[in-house]
Amino acid sequence: MTSLEELRKINARCIHCRACQYAYANEPDREGESEEFTGMLLSCPSGNIYGWEGYFNSGRMWITRAFLNNEIEASQEMLEVIEACTTCGLCAEQCPNHIDTVDIIEELRAAIIDAGVEPLSRHKVIGDRVEDQDLRNPYNDPRKERTAWFDGVLDKKDAKVAYYVGCTGAYRQQHIAKHTASILNKVGIDFTVLSD
Repeated sequence: MTSLEELRKINARCIHCRACQYAYANEPDREGESEEFTGMLLSCPSGNIYGWEGYFNSGRMWITRAFLNNEIEASQEMLEVIEACTTCGLCAEQCPNHIDTVDIIEELRAAIIDAGVEPLSRHKVIGDRVEDQDLRNPYNDPRKERTAWFDGVLDKKDAKVAYYVGCTGAYRQQHIAKHTASILNKVGIDFTVLSD
């Protein structure tokens, strides 16, 4: 995890050129009386949806800077804006200073929670499901069905390899877990699947 001081140094490299807001089709060039750039497309999913600077990466970098410099306090509203980022990474790809903007967003999310702001309700629901002893997964599926796809020995103590499937493989993409187990069997690897 990046310290807030390191985050401040990384964020300081942002010159707010707004290149992160665009994807470029060919080389941008000026054209027409207004000399508008052509070949530039707004690319930030949350910026496109909300249409406000704060929802583009360039705005989130201003928010990050203000937060790190104690000019604004962490709040539910700030978290809403920061969580709107899909962390797709297109802004980082466009950044001429090669700033890992996704890392900044992820660290800022953690810092906001660490500052005492409650997680968003939609995220709290997922956290509650993971903590629920009868579920322990974000999909709201019964925990007892986690290994229903596997017909081998669970939690075999003397196995050389422990295969931890994870929630998505266990509940939503079982074909991947089954094929992986099949491959492990075919190549003769002594493995077990972890039940929890």
